[in-house]
Amino acid sequence: MTEAGINRLALHAVHETLGATFALHAGWRLPQTYGDSEDEYARLRSHAVAFDRSDRTRLLVSGEDAGTVLGAVFGEAAGELEEGRAVRAAALDAAGRIADLALVARTGGIAYVVMGEPGRGAATLAMLEGAVGEG
Repeated sequence: MTEAGINRLALHAVHETLGATFALHAGWRLPQTYGDSEDEYARLRSHAVAFDRSDRTRLLVSGEDAGTVLGAVFGEAAGELEEGRAVRAAALDAAGRIADLALVARTGGIAYVVMGEPGRGAATLAMLEGAVGEG
């Protein structure tokens, strides 16, 4: 965290070196562009690229009932993942609105990682904790 509550990505200095201009989103200073969009697209199509997702929330969910808990919050597909697989899923609040969009990945055995939208970690954690014991 820097400058009065504004977060920077883990690779912020790399983005600066590559000529990024930045914009604020959900309390994070994120690369907005690296210049000409057509040139960016051409490079994306012809070179290796890295995505800096360090602004995402990250939660580790593990235990015998982890799949059941994830299924309750993110839907059946998230709870039935095979090892090494991932799914994009939405967590809905009590009113049916999207509370978080996350990538849920089964990392092995009874362990999963949930990578959600910036700033949504506490709300998603509360939903997961609320689902413990429901199954």
